[in-house]
Amino acid sequence: MNERAESWVCMKRLDEILGLPVILKQSGLKVGTVSGACLAQSGKAIAGLMIEKNHWRGKGGFLPMNGTGLIGDVSVIAEGMNSHPKALTPLTLGQRVVSIDGQRLGLLTNAMIDVETGEITAVEVSRGLIDDWTSGRLWVRSFQNSSSQTVVDVESDSEYLDKEDPT
Repeated sequence: MNERAESWVCMKRLDEILGLPVILKQSGLKVGTVSGACLAQSGKAIAGLMIEKNHWRGKGGFLPMNGTGLIGDVSVIAEGMNSHPKALTPLTLGQRVVSIDGQRLGLLTNAMIDVETGEITAVEVSRGLIDDWTSGRLWVRSFQNSSSQTVVDVESDSEYLDKEDPT
């Protein structure tokens, strides 16, 4: 395997993680499904996953990245869950993406996540239906997330990976 391919081995797109069942390692019981992700303070990593509980009476839980045993293709194995910390900001797909100078570029449609560290290595930007269809969506490495928008640096030399999925 070449070096570039090896670097993407533990990467998953956020949309591949959303909806996965969460299984407790100790008991093997399904405790819920992944409903979202929360940003770390840096805005460049995932602090943990938001979990929607199985039963209608339960509130959602929070699975910190360091409590995640494994994020696989068909499920997430959890060491344990916590209540959702209020101070963390959810990573919201569909939020607007702007350039450093404030120019609106489109919407955040996905994120590439290192499932071992929680680092967000790239974000996917949709510039609109016509542009998506004619030239594809863009994967951008140089970015900063916040609660209301994602800011990308289109002037940097690492700006656009390419128009296809970087895996």
